[in-house]
Parts: sequence; C-alpha cells; structure tokens
Amino acid sequence: QQSAMAKRKKPNTPPDNNPDFYHEKEQMMNAVQRALNTGNFETQEEANAFLQQFVGMKMADITKALGGGGPPSREDQADDMFISAMESRSRFEMRRKLKAVLKFDPGHVRALAALAFMETKPEAVEKGLRQAIETGEKKLGPLLEEESGELWGWWEARPYMEVRAELARFLATADRLDEAIAEHFALLRLNENDTPRL
Repeated sequence: QQSAMAKRKKPNTPPDNNPDFYHEKEQMMNAVQRALNTGNFETQEEANAFLQQFVGMKMADITKALGGGGPPSREDQADDMFISAMESRSRFEMRRKLKAVLKFDPGHVRALAALAFMETKPEAVEKGLRQAIETGEKKLGPLLEEESGELWGWWEARPYMEVRAELARFLATADRLDEAIAEHFALLRLNENDTPRL
C-alpha cells in the first residue's frame, strides 16, 4: 500500500499565483492515505489499480471523490491552522498562531519545528528540533518500525522525517558533521530509496 502511494503520479508544479496549492495538496494526500489505509487491498497491484483511476484529475476532485469533502478531522484542522500560521505577516503573529496550533494539537510536529527555528540561540533551536522528533516518534508509534525502509510513503510520517532532515542540516551548519551524517543515514534506514544530502 505504502509503495503504491509513493509511486503515484506527482502533481504539476503549482503556478506562483496559486496560494491554495499547498492546502489542496495536503487535503488530497490525507484523503488518499485514509483510502489506502481502509481499502483492505491485498496486493500492491490492487492499490496501484485503485490509484490509477485518479490520474489526471484535479486535486480538489480527488479529495471529493475519496470522501474528503466532509467535515475536516482534528488533524486536518490543525494542519489548516499551521498553514495559516506560516502565512503570517510578522514573527509575532506567526509565533502566536503556532502556539495556538500546539494548544489545539500538542503533537503537531511541524508547528514544534517551526517554533524551534524562531529561537535565537542555537542550543534552543536544537532542543526544539529534538523535542519535535521525540513527539513525532511517539505519534507514529509502531508504524516507525513496521514500515522502516519505506516510511516516506506514509503521509503521516513525513513531518517526522522532515524535522529529522532539518536537524541534520542544523548539525552540518554547526560543523558537527559526524552527527549530521549519522542523521542522514538514519533517514536512509527509514526510507531506503532516498539519497542523503551531505
């Protein structure tokens, strides 16, 4: 299932004048992941055949077809709040909105990482990133080990992997290259088809 999702056709690069593209993509991918999780597909071929019917469709139409047009889940609401926070016009507004996201969903990994990067001291940035990683591991639970090697194919695992990549980049810029390399290879173990960016 996860492999089928990872191999699905990627949407075209959004035009610069379409600020809703990221939001639509999040909604569509969440709907696709839910469909794959609940579809009871016995083989990868069955999952691929299911996904093939949506190739060429608009993202909003895919979401609607998969039943994603109803009331948003709590996770979807938190993601919407996060997107709104990242579109803030000032750091003050962004920080306030990110804290609101975490009050609504204390386990929102991307919000934790975004707040970490708003810190001014390197040690505080690192502490925040590691907190986001720990939160992501708890949130994923058994999935982290069960799907190790193909984890990127699971949409809910991507925030966790993204923040681990951010930690690796942070360590590299701090000239802690051995630690940065270790993080990259940890990511490779989680997603074997990836390429480390050293």
